Amino acid sequence: MDKMKLKENFKKIQILSGIGLSLILLMGVSFAFFAMQGNGGLTTLLDVKTGTTDVLTFSFEDIDVTDNKRNDYNDDTILNIEANQDNLSLDSLSLGDGVKIKASLRANNETNVAHMTYNLYINISINEFIHTDGETPEILLTVNGPDGEVKDITGLNYYSDVNGFSGFDITQRTGNFALKLDQEIDVIEADEGIKEQTWNVAITFVNLATNQEQNADKNVSGNVTVTQKTEDSYALAQVTDGENLATANTIELKPKFIEGTEDIVKYYYAIEKDGTSSVALEIDDTLNWIPSDSPTHLFESLQPNTDYILYAYVVDSLNFASEVYKTKIRTAYVSPAVNSA
Repeated sequence: MDKMKLKENFKKIQILSGIGLSLILLMGVSFAFFAMQGNGGLTTLLDVKTGTTDVLTFSFEDIDVTDNKRNDYNDDTILNIEANQDNLSLDSLSLGDGVKIKASLRANNETNVAHMTYNLYINISINEFIHTDGETPEILLTVNGPDGEVKDITGLNYYSDVNGFSGFDITQRTGNFALKLDQEIDVIEADEGIKEQTWNVAITFVNLATNQEQNADKNVSGNVTVTQKTEDSYALAQVTDGENLATANTIELKPKFIEGTEDIVKYYYAIEKDGTSSVALEIDDTLNWIPSDSPTHLFESLQPNTDYILYAYVVDSLNFASEVYKTKIRTAYVSPAVNSA
């Protein structure tokens, strides 16, 4: 069966943007959108006054991120992709759709300046898509904001080129992910009382030059939330201070490990004399990293009364690394032998 014939088995993929609204005791706003295979939309604008006359509003509108023909639903909250013989043949475009979010901060009339922060999250509750060839991303998430394209989201891998598309691979992924935390929005005097910020959030089903039959009749659903609250999202494991032990010639590194969203599956350790190099707190290839299955590591054959810098980090079951832990430890002093007469 050829590629074009297989693509006929694809059913309609719909992305529905619905808005979950919540008030935050006169201090903020929240709304949500983005679900596949839904049936309708809710209001698109929430206006909430804070304790002063500063007003923060959020609104959204449907945007088309490909040149494919779309169905006419007469509802801007419906994002629709229809996979069929015409638009999913080998030489056709990939399919995608998205939403534009606008944040508007209006300052009070007295000072004409204002400052607020907000957070953006995406919660993927259902995702049936798989990597049909075992590794190539097939559902990409792209996020563009006031500072350009977002390329760092904790818990997601960014790809710069997948058949001409860039974004985060969300194939097979579920859960809540922070798209942007503590986004600042300020109104200064030159803004004449109002400042706007725009975000474009989109997903793309990438049409590959391989057999994608296994993704026929699959769907994904979730929602994007804009809020001034902090929500639980994908968390990396952490490495913190523990009870390290030193002798004259050994150091046993015993840091404390805190699991994140996924289980810790591998530990990495490294050591160098203090002053040997200036290594930033990141995974540095100049160090001799020692992989281990143990949460402790014994460094041997060290010099007495010497300062050493020790490093550790861990990797979770989805291969996301923690931040690098760094500590300085001095080996024990050895008194010089005294010859008796």
